[in-house]
Amino acid sequence: MKDWKHVHQRVEEHEKSNAHKNCAEAYFLRASKADIESLMSGSQMPAHREQVRKRHQVLKHAEDVVKVIGNRGLSYRGMHSEAAYALDDTGVDHGNFLELITLLGKYDMRLNEHLTDCIEESKKLCHSGARGRGSLNTLLSKNTINAVIIRTHHIIQDSISSDVKEAGVFSVQIDTTQDITFQDKCTVIIRYVTIVIHERLVAVVKCEASTGEYFVQLLTEVIQKLNLDMSRCIGNATGGASNMQGQYRGFFALLSTHFPNQVHM
Repeated sequence: MKDWKHVHQRVEEHEKSNAHKNCAEAYFLRASKADIESLMSGSQMPAHREQVRKRHQVLKHAEDVVKVIGNRGLSYRGMHSEAAYALDDTGVDHGNFLELITLLGKYDMRLNEHLTDCIEESKKLCHSGARGRGSLNTLLSKNTINAVIIRTHHIIQDSISSDVKEAGVFSVQIDTTQDITFQDKCTVIIRYVTIVIHERLVAVVKCEASTGEYFVQLLTEVIQKLNLDMSRCIGNATGGASNMQGQYRGFFALLSTHFPNQVHM
């Protein structure tokens, strides 16, 4: 925090943020011994502990399905309804994630019970005319998918970072392309050698500018987030656009002022 002149505004924005709300909720749950760890190991009623175990197993199934879909390079979301009350409708495209969860439920008693409860509770809320899902937490929503993807993303990045540090030196490749919404996205790939050559995609960043200076800053931030030392980068590869190849303000020219020993392609 550096902008002390507007500190009250920044504090207010932080207190309204999801990050602050989630951390505050986690703190109070732990303080009241209502977090998952306490419920699993505490002296709660057996029925309560069984409910916690069931939900933990459901979440484990969700994590495994997300990993399989990601490994296969498939989409997660459905084209039609992802609402819990429609999960028993086989004529609806629920998306790969929910379809696989439903399939697993046919062979797992706890998961099947959880799905049945979610469908019934969701239908009750739907018939009552209530807006939103209220207190219904299915552990199968897009929020769960996103949370698992983000966590998996961090684990993969940590693994790549560890491998690069072991390799000692690395090179980078960056390039941009437009997505279907016509927004420029920059991909950052790290190339390093152990007993074989590795090329790892470590970031896809929405471009806020197209100058060489901006791409130097973008690359530096990505490398720092991976806890890598930019001085260990011995080469870089880019496209041939002027913002990359410019003699004075291009990406490579500016990067060379900080790291003159890099080989450029």
